[in-house]
Amino acid sequence: MQSLLTLGLMEAVMERPVPENVMIMQGQSGELLMTNDGLDETIQDWINAMQHRGQDELQTLRERIDLNLTRAQALLLAHFKAGFRVFDPLGDDVPSLVCFIGIVCESLTQARMAFPSNQPHLGLSWWMVLPKSYQELIRREMTEDGWCPSMVEYLINLGSTSVLEYACKAGPVEGGYSHEACSPVSCAAYNVDPENYIPKHTHSCMQKNIFSSGDENDCGYCAAPLDQVKSLILSGEKPVLTLCEVTGHRLPVLELHKASDFPYVAISHVWADGLGSTTEKGLPACQLRRLASLVSEESQAREQAIAMMARIYQDAAAVLVLDSGLQICRSDQHLGTKLLRTLTCGWMRRLWTLQEAALSKELHLVLADGQCPLKALIPHGSLYFQRPLLDLAAELFRLTKWSTYGSYSLGDVARALTWRNTSKRSDETLAVAGLLDVKPSILTAMRPEERIMRLMQVMGRVPRNVLFLHGKKLQLHGFSWAPTSFMAAHGGAAQGPLLSTSDTDAVVTPRGLAATYFALVLPRKMPKKGLNAWRLRDTKTGKLYLVAETESDKTEPNACDLLLTPNDASLGSVVSCVGALITGHVAEPACEESNSPYTVFCRFRRRLLLHCVTAFTNDSEVDEVETPVSGKLSVCVG
Repeated sequence: MQSLLTLGLMEAVMERPVPENVMIMQGQSGELLMTNDGLDETIQDWINAMQHRGQDELQTLRERIDLNLTRAQALLLAHFKAGFRVFDPLGDDVPSLVCFIGIVCESLTQARMAFPSNQPHLGLSWWMVLPKSYQELIRREMTEDGWCPSMVEYLINLGSTSVLEYACKAGPVEGGYSHEACSPVSCAAYNVDPENYIPKHTHSCMQKNIFSSGDENDCGYCAAPLDQVKSLILSGEKPVLTLCEVTGHRLPVLELHKASDFPYVAISHVWADGLGSTTEKGLPACQLRRLASLVSEESQAREQAIAMMARIYQDAAAVLVLDSGLQICRSDQHLGTKLLRTLTCGWMRRLWTLQEAALSKELHLVLADGQCPLKALIPHGSLYFQRPLLDLAAELFRLTKWSTYGSYSLGDVARALTWRNTSKRSDETLAVAGLLDVKPSILTAMRPEERIMRLMQVMGRVPRNVLFLHGKKLQLHGFSWAPTSFMAAHGGAAQGPLLSTSDTDAVVTPRGLAATYFALVLPRKMPKKGLNAWRLRDTKTGKLYLVAETESDKTEPNACDLLLTPNDASLGSVVSCVGALITGHVAEPACEESNSPYTVFCRFRRRLLLHCVTAFTNDSEVDEVETPVSGKLSVCVG
């Protein structure tokens, strides 16, 4: 079986013999070992050999490739359901073999993109090679190696065995931050206490361990003229600093200008690296010779400065990224290494840096030996088909969407924020408003807990699958469907469905979220007791369902009499489901955009999973409910 799903699968897809030494090597003791060292080269040689064929021939080849990979997927899924017992004779090597098979499947799946297809996109996923028991082994190994637990969860959630293998081999950045206080959903290493924060001196500064700014130091603190900074900000101008060395003075002078007078470069960094400051306190002169930081502490000016943040980075000629982890990476290292270090650096984990990066015209990473444009890290040409480059680059590509396409969706924001964090939770909506074409000033006047509600109201339309996101929900009238945060560290979803990046098929109304879902109306409130799974028989269609709570919803059971899913579940599928409680109905549309003359009003109660099955097993302890009412329904979830 292992040969069938490795060498056998490669030969079936490539339609030519594959030498055993591509995947088998001899160990030091003479034993035979599986290896993927020759995998990429073999696949690339095959792609190159196929390029001379005609378009029609390549399309039929692509169809055969898809068929073989679909069969492999079905076979792996069957073995997954059986606990991969077919490989039991291998003992402790079973997880390694299954992951190896996953790498082969992922490599061939990516390689098939080199050939044209006139068929609808076939989504192939190999999640089954990473069952929970294997994930736990990976967690243990990576955290023991020094990886942040939340970064491990992020990499696992990418769903790419190739990425995990690459990260395990590369290891975390040496000499990085301690992650002892971090959790699977939150990295605490980059959080700072603004009240007791002390900027760091540069490594080359002889006074890097002296933090006072007295005259006895060779390197003192320099600050911009506060009153002038506040005046510019309050007048709507972006303040820009130039550093001037003055003859006879050991400290430089900061000169203030209006950004409208000339092009400027903005700096994007994380405070934990020691580069943070306020206008009042300034920075060590050694740091100011590299950068300037301008955020006022005075309340009114701070709100105005926050409102300007999007414009500051959007209007900059370029944005330089300074991160301690990136600055030990060299430009001549392998593309995969540079991608991994960028994806896992502290700068990618912070809230405000998302906007700073996404809105920039040109984003440059400062490496150990120079600057590297972010776009240079996006795989192209033959690199596009090499594992795990595309999986590593996916989130970096999201950072280029604004500069490339001029837009950023709520789904993009939600996905980008999942594994980011901030020391000030109330800043979440302020930090992304500019990406969503919402004025931050609209949000600063709101109470922090109401800002995400206001953001949704101003946007007006959102993806309807926002209803199915895991994580905490708002406890506000008309917004029981809305998440309290998109950041897992602050109650957002770390797992489960991802918010759509293309749809805006739900309308935010004063009474709730108006959208159309597939609905199953229950004859009575369920569940009656506990959190046990229960059965549902749809007498209208004859379909049978098992209903159970999700792992992320372990709260006390909330009774519901309406089940909502994105679409009708097909036989054998497991779909996200929301249990709601009907509060009323009217013979009118929920909003102007609705085509339905009838609307059911309801309130979000709990998350569920709906499994469409062929038959029920005999279990008298499980409740069974019959419903004669199902189909598409216009609802308003309040």
